[in-house]
Amino acid sequence: MALVDNDCEKGAATAQELAEHGPVSFMPCDVSQSLEVERAVAASLDSYGRINVLVNNAALLGPGDLLASSDDDLAKVLAVDLFGPLCLSKHVLPHMTKQGGGVIVNIASIACFVGSPNYPAYAASKAGLVGLTRSLARKYARRNVRINCLCPGSVRGTNLRTRSALRKYSTQEELALIGRIPLGRTVYPHEVAEMVFFLASPAAAAMTGATIVLDGGEMLGL
Repeated sequence: MALVDNDCEKGAATAQELAEHGPVSFMPCDVSQSLEVERAVAASLDSYGRINVLVNNAALLGPGDLLASSDDDLAKVLAVDLFGPLCLSKHVLPHMTKQGGGVIVNIASIACFVGSPNYPAYAASKAGLVGLTRSLARKYARRNVRINCLCPGSVRGTNLRTRSALRKYSTQEELALIGRIPLGRTVYPHEVAEMVFFLASPAAAAMTGATIVLDGGEMLGL
């Protein structure tokens, strides 16, 4: 497994934790920078010889007030949340098609459906990620490359609307969320991981261009 992150300390710690389950390589990479992405893909190929699965999970929440946001702040959100997956896909797809197939899983958010009043750049980029998923799925299906999109709602232990800081929910925030989620709870992190695993597995061999919502029914309460 190759893991890339622009936070070297947290990325290395995550790689060490995952190493209990198999070989893991960590590479510092800002996915908004094409040259860094190209280098990370090349390093992954040098280490493992092929890339079977790409999970585009990097994201920034960004500024909370559009009118008070600088152009640079808004551009950074779009660069990480939308250009990043686009760029990674651009550099990975040639290898997947050459090797006879592969899987891409894009991680979006229910914000792409319901919007995010306080974080419009984030919501816009996630909606764009759904469009990217569908476009690439149509283009590469006959090359045996499947591309799907997962849209989580609120995940227990982290607030996806402040995901860049990974802030813990307060008790009041947790109760407010539970009150509008039909299942009466937020999503567990391992449930997100298991859905990614499913989409990458042969069990999902007939799925491409799909957008999967994993939110415990949260959108129904909005």
